[in-house]
Amino acid sequence: MQIYRNLRVQQAIAGTLNKLAAIDLFDENYQGAIELLNEALSIFQSVADNVGVARVYNSLCRAYMQKSLLPEAYQTIISALSIGWDLGYWNIISYALENYARYSIHNKKYTYAVKVLTIVESIHQRISYTLPPHEQILFNQTKQNLKKEMGNEQFEKSVLSGQAIILEEFIRELLMSG
Repeated sequence: MQIYRNLRVQQAIAGTLNKLAAIDLFDENYQGAIELLNEALSIFQSVADNVGVARVYNSLCRAYMQKSLLPEAYQTIISALSIGWDLGYWNIISYALENYARYSIHNKKYTYAVKVLTIVESIHQRISYTLPPHEQILFNQTKQNLKKEMGNEQFEKSVLSGQAIILEEFIRELLMSG
């Protein structure tokens, strides 16, 4: 019983570090967030909490992109996606793909970003998931910015192309490329 209690305490500490890092991300203290997230990652790994590990990878991705550490950001996307895929945990997969869309935007691959965001929306529909209001606002703003950047016609073509993608094949190909 004591071992279980210690495990839960470690998970709670790592979860708290992840939440504190979110505050640092909001305050644009990206280095502080990375340090907290790496500490949380280490704890989650030590207690074999793969869901916690994947969530930290998704948070690390955002911090790495803000610091333009793109190879590190890409690796965290692939790591989170791999864990989510192995566990069949669609929320982790959708967040990893959302980060991949941001990564694509950062690399000015707008058409690809729209396709990925369309896939994320299909995952949300598949699992009947609604983003929290503040995240939905950001998601919609991202799409609107892409539409403005690309123009309506190209944006709509990308959406249709994204809808035609077979989700499981897309994920397997992305994991193989990582």
